[in-house]
Amino acid sequence: MNNLAQYLLGVLLLLLLSPVTLAQQGGAVPFAQLVAEGDTTIEVGESIYLRYEVWVPSWFFSSPTFPDELASADAVSEMIKGSLISEFREIDAQRWTGLIRRYRFTPLQAGSILVQPAAISVRYASEEAQVRLERISVAQPLSITAKIPLGAESLQPFVAARTLTLGQTLTPAGVAIRVGDAIERSISLVTDSQSPQLPSLEFEQLEGVRVYPKAEQTHRTPAKPSERPLIERVATATYLMGNEGELLLPAIEIDWWDLHARRLRKTQLPALRIEVLPALAQIDPFHTEQASTAANSTPRLWFWGLLLASAGTLLLWRGKKSWRAALRPLLCWVDVEFCCRWRLLHACKRNDAATADAALRCWLSATAPGREAQLLGDPALLLERGKLDMHRFACKGSCEHWHGLPLYRAACQTRSNWHRRVRSMSGKRLPSLSP
Repeated sequence: MNNLAQYLLGVLLLLLLSPVTLAQQGGAVPFAQLVAEGDTTIEVGESIYLRYEVWVPSWFFSSPTFPDELASADAVSEMIKGSLISEFREIDAQRWTGLIRRYRFTPLQAGSILVQPAAISVRYASEEAQVRLERISVAQPLSITAKIPLGAESLQPFVAARTLTLGQTLTPAGVAIRVGDAIERSISLVTDSQSPQLPSLEFEQLEGVRVYPKAEQTHRTPAKPSERPLIERVATATYLMGNEGELLLPAIEIDWWDLHARRLRKTQLPALRIEVLPALAQIDPFHTEQASTAANSTPRLWFWGLLLASAGTLLLWRGKKSWRAALRPLLCWVDVEFCCRWRLLHACKRNDAATADAALRCWLSATAPGREAQLLGDPALLLERGKLDMHRFACKGSCEHWHGLPLYRAACQTRSNWHRRVRSMSGKRLPSLSP
């Protein structure tokens, strides 16, 4: 019985002394922890001091390289220079050595924030006084609760920043805008806030205007470790004018909490008023088609005569085989209906949208001066012109492919319909008025 009691007593002493024995044999491993100096529930914009502690069961061969800031997406942190502290602690009857760095931590968004700093490398002495290298990290992240400041309860959504500015540009600026013209509005937002609740820059659909938004661009400006980097978001949209009159581009407003002044702020862009003038092609209901044709027949015959004379001279000079090459430079600058249609055909064959649009405008002016709006009202040409505008002004990636030959066929069909309409209207006059 006495032997059994002695055996149990020996086992109990072995269990009690096992942590000391393991620590002395090198079984204890270094560890890191993050400790807050004060209450972990603070307001957004206030600062709290944190201690990043690293402990080893012997001594350090060199000081660990602490990070310049604690990793967190919703806060800023800054290492306090000259704050390296050395302390000692008794753990399981063994002397531990610790090195501590202090950080100033400032949350920028409301909610629960988990602080998990990056791992660091530690060089310390083993039981044989040899160098041992290990990479350790904080086992349990520190939770900090950031609450909405007093006076900002009505801010929905809650957006906090140190700076937030808006700017806009209108292209073209200072020129008359008419029906059929396109303008571009660019809005830029510069802020240091990375809040997911930050409102996005969107363009509303307006009556009588086609809006083609482009993909938003983001530019990031680096900053100091204790400051958030500035982020510039640029949103652009193209407005294609469809109706005359006054157009109002709506204002943009963003409410946010200023962390410096600790008060609510409102940043806004004023609304833009644009006076859309009628198109240059005006329809005169009291102007007869026969008079218009007769008025434009004389310059057209003059150009045709000049064209034929030049073509005959070039044919006699250069020979029949090179007549197309000889006429090509002449067709590039003569603004008659045939030359404009020839330029439109070659632009459509190359699927060159910008050149096709310019050639189409020139062809409309040469086919029916002062009657361009009537030609554009043809259903076939109106459909293809809409496809051309969609390809030119829509955002990249939505309408990448455009084929120009359907536009040329629609123009030829519109030309035939126009000449048929002119022949049917010839000879018609306004009725004479009786006294």
